[in-house]
Amino acid sequence: MSDVIKLPSYKKQSESVCCRFKELHKRPIKLKLEGLSKTFHTSKGNINVLNSIDLAIHRREFISVIGPSGCGKSTLIRILAVLSRFSEAYPSQLSGGMKQRVAIARALANQPDVLFMDESFGALDPHTRSQMQSYLLQIWRNVDVTIVFVTHDLDEAIYLSDRILVLKANPGEIQEFIEIPVPRPRTSKQFLCPEFLAVKKHLEELVHPKISEEDEPSELPMVRMTSGHDVVE
Repeated sequence: MSDVIKLPSYKKQSESVCCRFKELHKRPIKLKLEGLSKTFHTSKGNINVLNSIDLAIHRREFISVIGPSGCGKSTLIRILAVLSRFSEAYPSQLSGGMKQRVAIARALANQPDVLFMDESFGALDPHTRSQMQSYLLQIWRNVDVTIVFVTHDLDEAIYLSDRILVLKANPGEIQEFIEIPVPRPRTSKQFLCPEFLAVKKHLEELVHPKISEEDEPSELPMVRMTSGHDVVE
């Protein structure tokens, strides 16, 4: 008997989730980009970081941005924060759960329409990170704020978001904009539900594609510095 679990399509939505997204898309648009490109001019030449980004984010939507290193996630969120009137809502990178709470509270004190967060929980230990995720969702449920959240953590992105913007690198372009089929309100128990696992599997295929045998890294030239009898494999 096969132990492989057959997952549903990551696009399949329950009736309640489908209705929620229909209502979400009726909300006013808070942020909109059309054909955004960004090039850095360096001594070694021009580097095209972002290319033809089209994006519309609705009121009180929770958007996560993911992608491989160098795809322009932080550049995108900084442009969004600088090209709008919400730039003061950008929380600082602070370590520790309590400092993160203070940073979020400080950002919300000005009653921003949009809260930008760039890897804000990346330096936290797993337990504190989980607490901060729940804390952020509590805030989002009770405050009229739209959140744009950059993260490398796929579980975190799925758990928190309405939609996930997936960028690809060289240059940074939109690979896919995914509606999360996991019902709200979210709980940690949903990490193992079929909808959650289906989205995670798809995101892993997008962000961490399998390496072909031709692309496998070759063995590094090494000089043995231990006894030949000291075998570890």
